[in-house]
Amino acid sequence: MKLTWSISQRKSGRPFDPATEVDHYTLEMQVDGAPDFSAIPAPGATALEYTIDVTDPGTYNFRLTCFPKVGAASDPVTSSAQILDQSAPVIATFTATV
Repeated sequence: MKLTWSISQRKSGRPFDPATEVDHYTLEMQVDGAPDFSAIPAPGATALEYTIDVTDPGTYNFRLTCFPKVGAASDPVTSSAQILDQSAPVIATFTATV
């Protein structure tokens, strides 16, 4: 499953360049209906996508938080993806503001 995200502005509306301004991300996953999110390996600071090996049919929820080098962390953003079978790639997309 491929996760993609974009961060183009700060909460103030000023532009944000994820290629140079991200310190790190946290990325979490939850099987739909489970009580909690679980941490998954964090992508590198310059990443705007991450591939995770999930193949079991079901609905998966993902939560991403961006921690910039300067300023407060983004609010966590969530996205969901459903795997119906193993015949097609699945992509979950996020848009965050720091």
